[in-house]
Amino acid sequence: MSRRKFKRLTHRLLGRFDDVQSLLDGIEGSALKLQATCDDEAETEDVIHPTVQPPQWPRRGAAPAAL
Repeated sequence: MSRRKFKRLTHRLLGRFDDVQSLLDGIEGSALKLQATCDDEAETEDVIHPTVQPPQWPRRGAAPAAL
């Protein structure tokens, strides 16, 4: 594989990795909001429910191989 083609593919891959990371951050934010809503509802209704743990995604700056 030529160096230019390798650079182009690497650039595309890193761009997609950033897109996926942004989507995962959105999912994590939604999970935290859902957990807060469930906690609020449980307090008002005295309902005991299991604790929801947000997913542990690789953070920004992590090497793509970390996936």
